[in-house]
Amino acid sequence: MTDKLRVAVILAAGMGERLKAVGKTIPKGFLCLGKRSIIEESIDNLLLAGIEQIIIVTGHHFEYYERLKDSYNGIIETVHNPLFAQSGSMYSLYLAKDLLREEFLLLESDIVYEARAISKLLQFPTDNAVLLSGPTYSGDEVYVSTKGKKIVGMSKDPDKFNGYRAGELVGITKVSRRLFKEMIIEAEAQFGRTLQVAYETDCLSTVSARFPLYHCLIPDLIWSEIDTPSDLRHTQDTIYPTINKQAQVAAEVKNLPPGQQLARISHQSSAAADEMLAVTDCTPSSRFDDVVSTTTAPTSSPRSPSPSPRHLDTLATNAGEKIGLVPHDSDYTFESGNGNNL
Repeated sequence: MTDKLRVAVILAAGMGERLKAVGKTIPKGFLCLGKRSIIEESIDNLLLAGIEQIIIVTGHHFEYYERLKDSYNGIIETVHNPLFAQSGSMYSLYLAKDLLREEFLLLESDIVYEARAISKLLQFPTDNAVLLSGPTYSGDEVYVSTKGKKIVGMSKDPDKFNGYRAGELVGITKVSRRLFKEMIIEAEAQFGRTLQVAYETDCLSTVSARFPLYHCLIPDLIWSEIDTPSDLRHTQDTIYPTINKQAQVAAEVKNLPPGQQLARISHQSSAAADEMLAVTDCTPSSRFDDVVSTTTAPTSSPRSPSPSPRHLDTLATNAGEKIGLVPHDSDYTFESGNGNNL
């Protein structure tokens, strides 16, 4: 591993079929929850963390990303997957292999997440690590099974694993050159049968049986993946405002005198406090540790009950369409266990 990870790959070839009319009109990365698209906000997080080169693998409506590339002065490079309708995410990553000569961060284009997701993963003390969160109840979870420090499997079937399930896959992974080589070997073996190979459940999961792959767990990470209209509604209504609020408070705290910083932080959730400490020079006291450890962070779960839910009948996208939005409804609880990474 080099001293500094410089490169990120964003997989953005998907067709977004489950988003119905919206997915047909624009790539999912160009959904706008605020003033800018979610792909631009993800790029901002990467650049703030020190990433210098971003490779985007395109497919469906690739022209959006070509225009985006032109606005970033050489930082972004695109690779087109012409078989995006017949292939999976690993085939998209495979097409970028000639540009990847060093370790990289691998991200999905349709996730909305706190900036600390990137910084925590970059600081994690192994060169291969998959970012995990606590339960999201999204209905499309990828569960990760672990044994000690290492990942032993990934699946969308919660009943598949007999071992401890450490958390859920977020869609951000730190990949070393050696791990990528193993993924390529596994992918090529599977491509003889089908191009519908997923990078996580088909490649990373299989490779983890023979190659050390670790997990970086942030139990209270606020994030969401947008696959369906109800995902979009929840992200717009709950996840995105929560992330923005925490970032706003963190910025305000940074400008306060040190004594006032800790006083302000102690009133926040553990997730918010963690992010605020990252932008200050404060050292928390033992009293602060007690406050943070007993404070519940806002959940990323789209099915968690809310004391005062907002109901949106429709949600307009940046393309002008409107779609019907329906809530999720299901239950799932993680097994108890030690979620320590190392």
